[in-house]
Amino acid sequence: MSGKECFECGKQAKHEHHVVPKTLGGTKTVPLCEECHSKVHNKDLSVSKLQKEAVKRTIELFKKEGKQWGGGGWNKTDPTIYPEVVNLRNDGIKLKDIAAKFGISIPTVWKILKFRTQEEIVTCN
Repeated sequence: MSGKECFECGKQAKHEHHVVPKTLGGTKTVPLCEECHSKVHNKDLSVSKLQKEAVKRTIELFKKEGKQWGGGGWNKTDPTIYPEVVNLRNDGIKLKDIAAKFGISIPTVWKILKFRTQEEIVTCN
């Protein structure tokens, strides 16, 4: 959220605070810095703290749905695509385009490229 000033103190705003909570139908927000937003909610709302809370909630949701969070999903990717992933990257193709081609994430492409040597890739076939 670049260029917005905190509604309360004028510092760089990093959050949009709902004046009326979304759970009560609120749609309007005001820009607030981390410090002022933390004061409104009387708790630490730093970006890193919010990210940690979001990951924790996502892990809990995955568990409820019987899914696994993390665990190196890249190594569950079909190894027969590894040589083509490497060849496409060597040809200068962007990671996002490689990911889209195979329906995998960019971090998965990166990990395949980083952790699989050409010899390992050839022996996967």
